Amino acid sequence: FAQDKKKTIAIYAPGTLQEAFWKNVMDLSQISADQLGVNLQIGEAKDSRATMVRMITDAAKSGKVDGIIVQNFKDAGDKLTEIAQTYKIPIIIFDTPYYLPKGKVPVPQEKNPFWIAQITPDNVEAGYRLAEKLVKEAKGAGNTGVIEILALGGAQASASGEERIAGLNKYVAEHKADVKLNQLTYAEWKRDKASESIELLAKRYPNSKVFWCASDGMAYGVKDALAKSGKKVNKDFFTGGVDWINEAFVDFGKGEMTTTAGAHLFDGGFSVVAMFDHLNGVKMPEVNGKPKTLFLTPMMVLTKENYPKLKVIEEKKWGSFVDYKQFSRFYNKDLKDYDFSVFKMIKGVEAPK
Repeated sequence: FAQDKKKTIAIYAPGTLQEAFWKNVMDLSQISADQLGVNLQIGEAKDSRATMVRMITDAAKSGKVDGIIVQNFKDAGDKLTEIAQTYKIPIIIFDTPYYLPKGKVPVPQEKNPFWIAQITPDNVEAGYRLAEKLVKEAKGAGNTGVIEILALGGAQASASGEERIAGLNKYVAEHKADVKLNQLTYAEWKRDKASESIELLAKRYPNSKVFWCASDGMAYGVKDALAKSGKKVNKDFFTGGVDWINEAFVDFGKGEMTTTAGAHLFDGGFSVVAMFDHLNGVKMPEVNGKPKTLFLTPMMVLTKENYPKLKVIEEKKWGSFVDYKQFSRFYNKDLKDYDFSVFKMIKGVEAPK
C-alpha cells in the first residue's frame, strides 16, 4: 500500500484559524493527513474573497501542491473550479456547497474533470433537527399552545445558511398547528449583530420562546440580549445553533445552552481522505456507471442521551477515537463506497430515528 511519493494537499479556511469551528476543522484535517501519510498546507482567507482566489491561484501555479480543498466561499465556486481546470490540479469543494444560479447543484467531473468531488454537510437536516429539538424542549418545560419562534440566519449569500433555513422552514411547514415563525432576520454570523437584532425582535414579539440560530455564535448573541432583561435559557427561552463549538458543548453540559447541531467539523478530514485516494489512483465510487462525486455528511443535535458519547469532542480527545484511515479506499481495497459519517467515526452514537 505504499504511495509513490509523499503528496501535498492544501486546505483553506474562509475566515481565520482563531474561529473555534475552523480551528477544529483544521486540527482534524491535520490528523487525517498525518494518519494517511500526506503533507498538509493550511491557509486562511480572513473573510476576503479576493484573498481566497489569490491563494488558490498561487497554490495551483506553484507546482508544489498536488490537490486543493476549499469551501465555496462567497460563491466563488465557479472561479475556484475554473482555476483548478486552468492549472490542471484536482480540487474538492467542501463545507459549503456550490450552486448554479437557478439553485441547481452542478455535478463534479461532469464538465470539469479536475473538480473531483463535493463533500458537504446535510445542512437542511441540521436546520430541521435544531428546530425540532428546540420546540421539544420548550414544550417539555410546560409551554402550551403554539410555540412562537424567532430565527437568525447567517449571511444572505451563504449556501450553508440558506440550507439550514430551508430545514427550519420545512419543520415549520410540517407543524403548522404547533409552531409559528414570527420573523427571520440575518445577523451575518456575528454574535454582536445577533444580540442587537434579538433585543429589537424580542420586544416586537414578546411571546417568542424558541430562538433558532444558523450558528452557535449567534445563539450566544441571543443569550447576551435576553440576559439583559433577566431571562434564563432553558427556562424563559430556548436557543441553539449549528457548529458544535466547544463553548456550546460545555454550556449544554451545564444546562446553559439548549442544544447545538453539528458533525461537519470532520468534513475537512474526510475531504483529505478523498483527495489522498484520488492522488493515489483510486477513482470515485460508481453509481449506475457514473462516478459518485456528491457526498452529503449527516448532521445531528446534541441531546442528553448522546452527550456522554460526544463529550470526547468537547474534550478534544481526538487521539482516542479519530481514525480517518478506516475511510480510505486506497488503504481499504474492499470498500466500495465512502461512508463519511460521524456515526462511523464515533462508535455507539446513533443516527436520529
